[in-house]
Amino acid sequence: ISGKVLYKQSYSDGTYSPYTETPPIAPGEYICSYFLDNTCIGEGKIFIDKKELEITIKNETMEYAPEGITPKAEYDATDVPISFTAFALDENGAVTMEEVSVPIKKCGKYYVIAYPKDTEYFKRTYSYGYIEITPSTPEITITETEFIYDGKEKNIGITILPSEVSYSVDYYEWEDRNSKVSIISAPS
Repeated sequence: ISGKVLYKQSYSDGTYSPYTETPPIAPGEYICSYFLDNTCIGEGKIFIDKKELEITIKNETMEYAPEGITPKAEYDATDVPISFTAFALDENGAVTMEEVSVPIKKCGKYYVIAYPKDTEYFKRTYSYGYIEITPSTPEITITETEFIYDGKEKNIGITILPSEVSYSVDYYEWEDRNSKVSIISAPS
């Protein structure tokens, strides 16, 4: 005697999906039926639970970056996308209701919540932590300081890393080094 096993999903409203020969893999409740010809001779229930991720956020202090800072989380399934929600902290360290978009693009202290994006296959579990974003210290390098007179303005050569940093150059008369008398444009 040979029969076949068929599966159907049980929905919360009391209805069922059509039978299929493919065993279920998605979370949910299923009925497993054994058929001889067209007669069901036995049934059982299968319940597939959503996976629970263990997510950990480490409290961190990070330096500002122009593209913004995305908090870091450690979890046991690296192929699962994680979402973050961040809230600004006030000057007393209390969490405000001011939600901040991630990546975070302002210096300050933030309360961060991490959770899996996929709630079809994973339980909505949360992890909490803090992140502080401090101002970055740009690296300024002077590349050209000596010129030959030709009557034209001479602008100092400069490179700044990261290159996105806005900057300005001010020129001062040298005769009295401490006079702080600025000149309007580069010297000629």
